[in-house]
Amino acid sequence: MADKTILVVDDVQHYRDRIKHSLSSLGCKIDEADDGLAAWKLVESNNYDVIISDYRMPEKDGFWLLNQINEHLKHRPPFYFCTSFAMYDSDAYRIGAQGYFAKDEIELLAKFVSLHVDREQRYEKTQAKSSGVLPRFDERQANL
Repeated sequence: MADKTILVVDDVQHYRDRIKHSLSSLGCKIDEADDGLAAWKLVESNNYDVIISDYRMPEKDGFWLLNQINEHLKHRPPFYFCTSFAMYDSDAYRIGAQGYFAKDEIELLAKFVSLHVDREQRYEKTQAKSSGVLPRFDERQANL
């Protein structure tokens, strides 16, 4: 998984450290930013496989960051909120997040990210072995 890159965005260093520690077993490269504006600058120049962001931050918040990603990027990496802000799950999904986790659920967040990264790597290995074109669904079923 060393070829995967994750961006962790939070204005509190302690929480960035906790999230990075929880993800360290994945072997991914982890970048960090302390607000949405700093994160956007990183997103513009890097291709992240996953982004984890706090919701409320100074300068620009996680909502602003996700909107920038939705408006300006073709490739939208999975985006998870990890926040202590009382936000309804439906709000997170409505604006395009793949998940919402409270800051006391960092270990659960790490499991979700691990599953996503594992799934992406399996897909990439399958693509590398194939001719680059996946068969239609009915053809795959016939080969079972």
